[in-house]
Amino acid sequence: MALRAVTGPSTQVILTGSGPVHYLRNGDFLATGMTRRDRLLAVLRGAATDRVPVLAGHFNEWADDWKASHASYARLVQFCRRHCDGILSWSPRAINETALMTSSTGVRREVSARSLADGAVEMVERIHTPHGLLTRRTRRHGAAATEWEVEHLLKGPEDVDTLLSVPYEPVAYDISGYERTERTIGDAGLVLGEVGDALCLAAASFDFGTFTVVALTDPERFTRLMDYFQRAVLHRLDAMLGAAGLKFIRIYGPEYASPPYLPPRLFDRYVMEYDAQLVERIHRAGAHARIHCHGRVRELLPKFVALGADATDPVEPPPLGNVTLGEAKCSVDGRLTIFGNLEFRDLETLSRQEVVDLTRRTLDEGMPGGRFALQPSAEPITIPLNPRLEENWMAYIETALAHGRYT
Repeated sequence: MALRAVTGPSTQVILTGSGPVHYLRNGDFLATGMTRRDRLLAVLRGAATDRVPVLAGHFNEWADDWKASHASYARLVQFCRRHCDGILSWSPRAINETALMTSSTGVRREVSARSLADGAVEMVERIHTPHGLLTRRTRRHGAAATEWEVEHLLKGPEDVDTLLSVPYEPVAYDISGYERTERTIGDAGLVLGEVGDALCLAAASFDFGTFTVVALTDPERFTRLMDYFQRAVLHRLDAMLGAAGLKFIRIYGPEYASPPYLPPRLFDRYVMEYDAQLVERIHRAGAHARIHCHGRVRELLPKFVALGADATDPVEPPPLGNVTLGEAKCSVDGRLTIFGNLEFRDLETLSRQEVVDLTRRTLDEGMPGGRFALQPSAEPITIPLNPRLEENWMAYIETALAHGRYT
């Protein structure tokens, strides 16, 4: 195949006669005609891309879930499938878990459900341990596709000892569904492995107020609880990474120790010491690690870099966050890819033109230097989907595709 080069002061255009055209700027390739999968892999590596990757966040539009089958969401699902750099969440299936991420026969779980007068459904989980009973209750309302925890598993520090009476035995996992998930999304994006870290599992076992008290006043006991979950998390992660081709893992949980909830010394103890093990395993398997953390992350961004993470999300702007996108990019200095920085609340409440203007301002802040992917901080869960949110969701995607090109 013949090659023809057209050169300029800093740009060389290599024409192959067919296929993509590549622009060489200051020794770096920018590829036009990139697949959506290649674009996401490039931005995770810190390599140049033809345009800013545009994601629907964790809308998970490629999933065959309730959104895909609900009439009010159908148009938006198809729009995102056509235009977004997609992600499709996947997790391995536990085969022999008895309860609490163990396969031990020393613990037994009972689950029951009942309908409430307001149309909600309440689920009750009872876990029988060697040292007593632990109970958890959740409710699901028809107007929102999410569960609300109304009674947490652990009510106080003494319940930690009850949980730790459970013998830990590794769980077997089935990863055969990965190949089907990979075929579903194909070149439209990446399969995203989801991993809650030990802090997430330990903290979420309490209501938030009780968690902060125990984590602050009884760190030794809380650390023992985290150690229990860390063994389970690492075993599950190793099973997940056995899926050939998995390149993208999201670690969630560090936000539980973010300011102002816990002091920096406890963030280091509960996040840095534990999640470094996850990142190391992910990299050893040839995959990329992204740290998910809402809230005030100004002081945490250098810590994510120190962890060796490849990316973070959603880096929320003030007032919910405490760092602008431009400040965040200066802080990480090209060492971390930022996925963000559109606030979901803005997409719910602003006019269409305001969303267009906001998206353009966000691109102006995020594009210089690359290592930026545009996405919202959350995803819609209300039923039916709000028409204004649908219109604004499409507006930010259209605007980013029109104005987010590097070439």
